[in-house]
Amino acid sequence: MIDVSRDALTRFVRGEWSLAELRDELQGSVTIDFENPATRIIRVAPGAPLATVEFNRSDIGNAIRRFLSFEGESQNLSNWAAVIRMLDSHFTLDPRDQNPDAVWSAIDDLVAVGVTGELDRQAAEDLLRSLELEP
Repeated sequence: MIDVSRDALTRFVRGEWSLAELRDELQGSVTIDFENPATRIIRVAPGAPLATVEFNRSDIGNAIRRFLSFEGESQNLSNWAAVIRMLDSHFTLDPRDQNPDAVWSAIDDLVAVGVTGELDRQAAEDLLRSLELEP
């Protein structure tokens, strides 16, 4: 199961899989209920072997760029960030990152979009710039 969860979490953080695909793959080990953005729930079954995967600011940049290219809705982007934040013991930031606080702050800003409303183009581009990434 560790290899399955590692592959699933990696594909998700890289943007290759949707939340529904992640939920289906981890079914039985992890319950993900994001029906209400204000009360998102993730439960990991006791003793479930869940891998830890590394991500980096480029993964966040790619997710934001997908949103900007109209491949996604702001709620999907917010849900993506919420999974990373809520399972942060299973997602580790690249240790070579020079400003991890900026990365986690961007993740938190994206999570908040799910509760506070839509993310507009300017705010998304500003987030990219805060990560020192090009829009």
